[in-house]
Amino acid sequence: WESFEEYLDYIDARRYAVDFGAQLPHSALRLQVMRERSLNHAEATPEELTEMARIAERAARAGALGFTTSRTIFHRSIDGQAIPGTYADPAELKAIARGFAAGGGSVLEAISSSSIGDMIFLGGERYTAEEEMALLADLSRDCGLPVTFTTVQLPEHPEAWRDVLSFATEENANGAILRPQVASRPIGLMTGLAGYHSFMHRKTYVEQLASLPLAERVARMRNPETKRQILSDPDIAPKNPGSMAALAQGFLAVAEGLYMMPEGYDYEPSADTTLGARAAREGKPVEEVLYDYLVENEGHNLGSLMATNYPEGHLGAVREMLAHPETVTGLGDAGAHVNLICDGTMPTTQLIHWGGGRTRGEGLPVEFIIEKQTRRNARLYGLEDRGTLEVGMRADVNVIDQANLSVGLPISYADLPAGGSRMLQKVTGYEATILNGSVTRRHDTDTGARPGGLVRGNIGAA
Repeated sequence: WESFEEYLDYIDARRYAVDFGAQLPHSALRLQVMRERSLNHAEATPEELTEMARIAERAARAGALGFTTSRTIFHRSIDGQAIPGTYADPAELKAIARGFAAGGGSVLEAISSSSIGDMIFLGGERYTAEEEMALLADLSRDCGLPVTFTTVQLPEHPEAWRDVLSFATEENANGAILRPQVASRPIGLMTGLAGYHSFMHRKTYVEQLASLPLAERVARMRNPETKRQILSDPDIAPKNPGSMAALAQGFLAVAEGLYMMPEGYDYEPSADTTLGARAAREGKPVEEVLYDYLVENEGHNLGSLMATNYPEGHLGAVREMLAHPETVTGLGDAGAHVNLICDGTMPTTQLIHWGGGRTRGEGLPVEFIIEKQTRRNARLYGLEDRGTLEVGMRADVNVIDQANLSVGLPISYADLPAGGSRMLQKVTGYEATILNGSVTRRHDTDTGARPGGLVRGNIGAA
């Protein structure tokens, strides 16, 4: 395919176990129109703005549910540069949003500058959170569409999320439609031998171990001499400084705060489960404790850096964000960060942790949690035929054994093209998943039914 319409036709040509929608991505749109100039973050010309608006309108008419943009420098290409659209000015966003709205699009989605941190280690974000919120409110009023955007509790600004929610409430009373998108648990950056870890750039590891299967790697790493060499080795600079792998060295700098992830892992862990606490108990340097921990359990152990939503060591802020009337639930990742983040099971965590399983504070009514992740999100994306159990709606139903609902630990699967791997989590406790009347899963097992397909938005809207 070359156009977005052709892309939709391509993915609409087969059947699936789920229904899904597509969103028009700003980065790809800018690249298609501006080519090399988009990579250099050039300002779009009036002609280019017109073309981007035209493509956005056509995409919405073809069925794109949303338009998405990233404005954080954390999202980079493999050469370490911010992706196209990161620094786009308001005129560009407004032109695209107006085109998208004219085609019948439903929602704009953004991960705004400073929304996931100041990014000082990358040189610092270009725009402040206050500037970005004002831009999103203006954008919503200008095009008449809702804007949903990443909202988390940041370690460097642990109370800023309150300002965001207050701002959304005030702006929504003045004609905007802002929907802060919040997570149901911490955003955990994971480290493990099957993914990214602090020793993967050490000279001995790179030259002797990196290409070995996991079991053989673990056996070699258990050797005291190999351990001594790796712990004393310098790092070899990674080939691609902008890649996720290049960030792996950072896990050592925060090793004391890494949470160990045992079986039955609770996404609201206590401080005594950190590697720093273990190092204190064992009287060893935290670097050695991290090494030992990663080698244990046949190399399957994982550590989690609670990058957001956990600076206070509990999920009190998350509960307030979930309960707020202006928010929607999301940020489940769904595999986008392959071996770094594994948050596709957030919807199940919501039911387990907040629907009755929380032990370190108050939960939320399970019916509230379900409504927020079904009807509320369906209406946000303009889907009026699903999200509730009532006559005339699609028969999309999960039958859940709440008492036996569980989320397993992330496991690495090398099932991506060119040998790439990703972390997946198994969930249990779903007696049946029904898609428009067809049972697609029974007792947590795929039935082989494929009634699902592409859900298109408001086709033919004026």
